[in-house]
Amino acid sequence: METDHSRAVNEVRTALLLLALACSSPAFAQSAAGLNDSTRFLAYQRVSTWSAVVSDWRSDSPEIHVYDSEEYLGHAEFVSRGLRTGITFPQFRQQVRFPAERNYVPFFLFDLRTSPIERDGDTYQWAVHIEDYVYADTPAEMAGTVEKLHDLLTNHLRTATGNDASVLIVLAVNDLIQPNFGIEGLLLAEGVHGISLPDLLLAAGSPRIEILNPATAVGRLRFVSAADMASARYSPTDIVIFEELPSRVPPVSGIITLAPQTPLSHVNLLARNRGTLNLYALSLDELPGAEERLGQLVRIAAEDNRLAITNVTEAQAAAHWATHRPPTIAIPTPNVQITRIVDLGESGEAVTSAAIGAKASNYALLQKELPEYVRPGHALPLSWYFEVARDPAFQELQSALLAGKQEMTPTEIDALLAGMRDALNAQSIDPAKRQALRELIATRYPDTRIRLRSSTNCEDLPEFNGAGLYESKGFNTGDDEAELFDDLLEVYASLWTPHAFAEREFYGIDHRLAGMGVLINEAFPDERANGVVLTIPGASDFSVLINSQPGENAVTNPEPGQVPESILFEASESDRFELQTESSIDPVFAAPGMEALLIELRTVSGRIHEMLTGGVAETDRQGFGVDIEFKLEQQGGDVALFVKQARLIGTTLPD
Repeated sequence: METDHSRAVNEVRTALLLLALACSSPAFAQSAAGLNDSTRFLAYQRVSTWSAVVSDWRSDSPEIHVYDSEEYLGHAEFVSRGLRTGITFPQFRQQVRFPAERNYVPFFLFDLRTSPIERDGDTYQWAVHIEDYVYADTPAEMAGTVEKLHDLLTNHLRTATGNDASVLIVLAVNDLIQPNFGIEGLLLAEGVHGISLPDLLLAAGSPRIEILNPATAVGRLRFVSAADMASARYSPTDIVIFEELPSRVPPVSGIITLAPQTPLSHVNLLARNRGTLNLYALSLDELPGAEERLGQLVRIAAEDNRLAITNVTEAQAAAHWATHRPPTIAIPTPNVQITRIVDLGESGEAVTSAAIGAKASNYALLQKELPEYVRPGHALPLSWYFEVARDPAFQELQSALLAGKQEMTPTEIDALLAGMRDALNAQSIDPAKRQALRELIATRYPDTRIRLRSSTNCEDLPEFNGAGLYESKGFNTGDDEAELFDDLLEVYASLWTPHAFAEREFYGIDHRLAGMGVLINEAFPDERANGVVLTIPGASDFSVLINSQPGENAVTNPEPGQVPESILFEASESDRFELQTESSIDPVFAAPGMEALLIELRTVSGRIHEMLTGGVAETDRQGFGVDIEFKLEQQGGDVALFVKQARLIGTTLPD
């Protein structure tokens, strides 16, 4: 399974990519005291809506920001870019979900003034829908959050409009979603009234079905209840009806929710990015012929406010899938002629992504061009993986999977993938190769900790980033060597997790060509700080965003309540920078005497940006930034900068 760390890394890269693509000419929003008509959008075809977020939630003076949802594609991006915090999506989510750490409350404000809603003898001109982030609040805590937002918003609207404001709170009918009607009694005791979103939309005259991303989808129609969403598995050939809005959607043929969405819901943003059909209906009954076709192959044509569901044959479905795929991504053909351990200080075919994988190949380039910032490394070639994968049991399972994947259920696919991983983990590395690895460790990495880092030929590519899909391991070279080879086999087996398989499948990658190399380098025993740099492309230059934490405190997968230091250089060669957020632990570059090292990191990041984007066609370079991981190591009285990894960030990322 995908690890929590890799999932977090993946989400960080996805969030940073969205930031990079949206920042071609950086602009920063101001807090809106009033409600600007130009920033409204029409939700559910009838309801005038503003996107908004409260910041500084736990302070004595929380602030409401109403922002332009065309400029900022989502609450997290507004907080990151509009409020100039540099926050990543995982960090934003962390500071929304947990009441003790809550710094932001994202919501949508519905303007009902032209069609007020009568409830229990009162007239309401406004409603607020708190965006769902799988809140961890108890009912009492959530009621407190809702009451506080209600009071803040009532005062804000009174100031903005000059009139008294009556505000309804949108409550979910499903008790798995917060806020829900389970807290209605607590709210009523404070004079706060709720309404369900379907009831609000019916009162506003909104349609019972809305097509948010028009398309034609062909696939097996499935229904997933709210209770099953956490455990359900999907196929790229499924059209999935979700009872509630899913927090994560793997590649599927079509998305239908029975919970209303706005055009700016995270589900719709994902659907637009993938070109996937997306619509909502207020109930399953609103979808003509859907219920009796569950489990069947269907075509759903949804465009121009017209919806049609018809059955299709296996042949018709296959023909549609063949012509409605994202562009197939060709990965480097494995060079299995390289069978020795590769010193990354070399040059030639041994240090290409075809021989050792893209991560190790990029590292070799960094080691060559920036030797003062990159520790020497080695790589196990892809040929070692392919030798292990010749196991007959593995080959039989792989053949069964690739031959039958179109007809298999997700459960059947998962079972074969689990069997393939088990088969790889049960293998033994060739004795000669074991001895070669022993000798490498004895001569180059004695009595230290090393990293065995996945390095495939299907990641870190301009067309396919693949961040977080595969597993890496750490190993103390003085420990039992049996653990070393077990770790190595686990890295190989991670090529066949459900998530990695689904992403390769969606982009048409030939699984038989997918191979795993391993990048080996020394860990950092005396770590002063660590961090991530993102170069953000613009029209003629790029800016540099640096997030860091002291010691080994993670930036990509922070502990609850931890906020990294965030620094922005708006120009790639400027020495002027802005400290956007301070570390919640201790300062890194904001500490006295660290400015010179900060400028050095900005300079190194610029060199890496030019180096890696130089391999992209000139006409495409504006679409690419670079993602860099770095370490600061204490060396006596000095602090040294090291680059751990660098990769291009393009437009094709796993979700």
